[in-house]
Amino acid sequence: MNAGARCWILVAGVLGALWGCGESSSAQGGRPSEPEVPERAASWTVSSNPRLPTTHLTSVLLPSGKVLVAGGDTAELYDPERDSWTATGRLLEPRREYTMSLLPSGKVLVAGGVSVASNAVLASAELYEPSTGTWSATGSMTHPRHWHAAAALPSGQVLVAGGDDGTGMMGQPGELVLAERYDPATGTWTPVASMTDRRAKHTATALPSGQVLVVAGWVQGYGKGNGVIASAELYDPALDTWTRIPAGGRFNHTATLLPSGKVLVVGGMGFTNPVTQVELFDAALNTWADVASLPAAQLFPVTSVLPNGKVLVAGEWAVVGSHAQVYDPATDTWAQTADLNRPRAVASSGATLLPNGKVLVVGGAADAELYDPGTSP
Repeated sequence: MNAGARCWILVAGVLGALWGCGESSSAQGGRPSEPEVPERAASWTVSSNPRLPTTHLTSVLLPSGKVLVAGGDTAELYDPERDSWTATGRLLEPRREYTMSLLPSGKVLVAGGVSVASNAVLASAELYEPSTGTWSATGSMTHPRHWHAAAALPSGQVLVAGGDDGTGMMGQPGELVLAERYDPATGTWTPVASMTDRRAKHTATALPSGQVLVVAGWVQGYGKGNGVIASAELYDPALDTWTRIPAGGRFNHTATLLPSGKVLVVGGMGFTNPVTQVELFDAALNTWADVASLPAAQLFPVTSVLPNGKVLVAGEWAVVGSHAQVYDPATDTWAQTADLNRPRAVASSGATLLPNGKVLVVGGAADAELYDPGTSP
């Protein structure tokens, strides 16, 4: 073989090698391929046992990422990073059926409720200090109440509205139209304009506009107006006014603020039966719309907006057992998701979205559960 032939073979070999490398690089997009993330199904896991009552619990996510859960004379902190529960300071007045609100300072306000010791309706309020794990007394409300609702205002104050003062008798309901505000700067309560309807077991949702939406509820007693309240009200803190608007009748429901600014109202009990109708309030238009109904009625539901914008609804079904469903606002559809590990009626309890994207559900059983939405709940 002459020198020219040998040179051509060498060049061809080099070009072939270069061409092969180019083909490999192109197939890989010029960079190492990313590992595939395996699909993960939605699931519930039982958390380590908290030392808490099984009913009438309240919970709030603290700035630290831990969750304060309280009920009766007990309060505990849940640490999502360690899946562990730690006892913290006990409330000064053991109580149930109260409200719990996170303040801008990071402290937690507990207001009203019913005394576990005396069964009296309370006007007293307490503050929880996360840095010390202790409770201290703050100013009492101007009126005792339980089964009321609370919402944070843009000013950093807390609005409390309605509830029952325990005086209902002889045909007169004990439910209230009274409302008041708590000022963290002074530790005092100030009466504000009263609602147009008496109501307890209702919801109060802070809207992006700064207004508060109060929905439905119940009035106990005898005579005209007895039973479920089929109305809602908007409170304007700047004007100190309430505006009454129609709404479906229900109590022990949930009202969840969606990323869109709309409010999803789900579950609860109606005039005669559990409510499967789902309502969506558009604060921009001040209108209600019926959306896809619950596949099955849920009593005492708890709800939480998931990181993907869908809404988890969990709790006791009207038929039997405890199940969970997920609502997709984008498609107006419901999908069944993983069942809870045990039946639990989560009355007066709550669901808390954790920083890791899971949801903590407490109440209705001696333990707590964590919902992992997986990759496609």
